[in-house]
Amino acid sequence: MTLGTGGQRTALSILIAAFCVAVAACSPATRYRVLSFFFDGVPPPPGMEVEEPERPERAERYQSPFAEGLATLRERPRPPRDTVPVTRVVSIHEPYQANNCRACHDTERDMLDIVTDAALCDRCHLEQRVEEEWDHGPINIGTCVPCHVPHASVHEALLETPVPELCLDCHVDVTGSEPHHLDEPDFPNCVSCHDPHRMY
Repeated sequence: MTLGTGGQRTALSILIAAFCVAVAACSPATRYRVLSFFFDGVPPPPGMEVEEPERPERAERYQSPFAEGLATLRERPRPPRDTVPVTRVVSIHEPYQANNCRACHDTERDMLDIVTDAALCDRCHLEQRVEEEWDHGPINIGTCVPCHVPHASVHEALLETPVPELCLDCHVDVTGSEPHHLDEPDFPNCVSCHDPHRMY
């Protein structure tokens, strides 16, 4: 036997009323626990201390499989850089320009990055990375930020510093162990011969 629409409403009303009566008969602390289980934003009764849930730290929420390599990269000494005044922005990351912070940041958790390695960049660039077979050293240890900045840059392609300074941060041995590079007429423009995303 099925209840008609009116019968279903009556049954639901009876259940809700029974729930309300049962909850009302409870102690304030029990009532709070029951109601806050079903509903968000239920205020605790006066005098009851409610423990705030601990916010997980970034490392607890997401542990990069490349954590060791990333830590090594961050700790390596970098040559001092000349301070260049930011006169004009040349390149802007598309989500940043569109004020779409949620594309990369967890706005519920103090604007932390959603993930802490290249998996974040892969949310938009995975197809391109796979198709073009990116395998440059930083990508292999799960990061893009040694070369690119996430928001805006005074250099093309969101580069942190201009080429060749950027390349020589890691490849400074090129000028010592491979001096023939210095004879190249286009030596300051590494990308004229090398694909910056590949290992050649």
